[in-house]
Amino acid sequence: AESVEIKRILKGDQADEPDLEEAVPVGGVDEYNGFRYFDWSLDGSRLAFLGRKGSGNSARLDVLLVTVDHSKPLAAQKLHAQKIETTRKVNAAFINPLRFLGDGSHLLCYFQPESAGPFPEAPAVPTGPHIKENTATQKAPARTYQNLIATSHDETMYEYFARSVAVLFRLRNLPGQAEAKVESLDLNDGESEMYRSISLSPDRKHLLVSLTAKPFSYTLPASGFAKTIQVWRLSSGICEHPVPASHEKALSKHPAYPERAQVTAISFDEADHTYEPVEFTHPAVIANDCTVKADGWADPGADKLSELELERRFSYHGRVWLGPDGLPRNPVGRTGMRGRGLLGKWGPNHAADAIVTRLFDGRVQMVAIKRKDTGEWAIPGGMVDPGEIVPETVKREFMEEASNVQDDGPGAAAHKAMVDELFANGFEIYRGYVDDPRNTDNAWMESSFVHFHASEKIGASFSLAAGDDAGEVCWLDIDEDNHNFRNLYASHKAMVLRAAARVKEGTDPAAAEPL
Repeated sequence: AESVEIKRILKGDQADEPDLEEAVPVGGVDEYNGFRYFDWSLDGSRLAFLGRKGSGNSARLDVLLVTVDHSKPLAAQKLHAQKIETTRKVNAAFINPLRFLGDGSHLLCYFQPESAGPFPEAPAVPTGPHIKENTATQKAPARTYQNLIATSHDETMYEYFARSVAVLFRLRNLPGQAEAKVESLDLNDGESEMYRSISLSPDRKHLLVSLTAKPFSYTLPASGFAKTIQVWRLSSGICEHPVPASHEKALSKHPAYPERAQVTAISFDEADHTYEPVEFTHPAVIANDCTVKADGWADPGADKLSELELERRFSYHGRVWLGPDGLPRNPVGRTGMRGRGLLGKWGPNHAADAIVTRLFDGRVQMVAIKRKDTGEWAIPGGMVDPGEIVPETVKREFMEEASNVQDDGPGAAAHKAMVDELFANGFEIYRGYVDDPRNTDNAWMESSFVHFHASEKIGASFSLAAGDDAGEVCWLDIDEDNHNFRNLYASHKAMVLRAAARVKEGTDPAAAEPL
């Protein structure tokens, strides 16, 4: 019998090291005798595939989903295959039957129409004759292909297998629930079509749909059949964490940046013929070119990277779109600056931030650090290193910035035990674009904000000590009347308020309004 296991494959500097993690088996698949068509969401948090039951004409395929929690180590999770669809017949005849769209919050599947009826039988009496005539005025060789449509019955057969109903599944992971909440939407009001492809628009509100059109060709394979292209509008955007409609901090001053150009229209969808952004990449970024410096952390210049490589950059919001200049384009819009500023990567630069809270004298407090670059208070966090996953990053960065206790000092063992207990369970508040003063038109911050709430014992005795990257560290009241909280760095305040809501009221942050 076949089985499914998931294992983290390290990248970057750790790629050549031996197996560092054991494979984690996926439960709930024992009833299946085979698996097909695996597809990962772009952020690696979901895996969809088909499980096969039976054999021959009685075989059927179920759509299965595995959710991976990025706030916990893989080895600490019990992975389970959730059944998304078990009643409709999957259609994989001429198209890949399942694919994630956008940021992975929606799964597109193709099913055989319920009205398809039985398999079309060939006529008892052959039809014909079938005459092919070349009406070209000049003689020329004609390319030939195997397995072409040759009869009217072949046409009926092709349409029978090519027609599908496209269904869009919306997937949401709610706190305290092991399985995703699934909502389905039959596209085109459930009418079947001969789909060739469906792709998502940059604004995630439209679908570009390619359909096979009649009449079918008797001289070309299916890939050469006529097609129609349509644009379908969705009632709501496809994104678990929608891209913010605007940004403010990304237009603000940064002490290491020159003055930004004036921005009259933020969205790139709006014309701004007077827009002349300042070109700036900090010398520290250029000096850490990874193709020149052995331990460099920055991309080389854009001229050394292909457009295909840039397009394949991973974003929490789905595909990275390139502008007319061939460079990644900020998903929110203009910032008044081109280049990378202080950010090492073209396109999204990924970080992880730990929102650590406690209850103290009836008040909700957070661990906050004072940044050395801007002097603002912020959530402890930092860049995700190559080969690192979010749980490792949030814990490492918190220890480096807010809990810098010497390993051989007094109470070090007890402190480590408290850290391990605190970070054993976390809840991801948000992942996606961050309104950050370091952002430019071509490079921007994206982060995963994970909430950890300290027990009464840990909250009362946890030692805070500022590390090299932080000027100060403290327990900060989550209160709009507190000046430091009200002016938290970047869009950190909005994230902390979501965490505070979970502590105070137990509300579902996933139901909060998009940022």
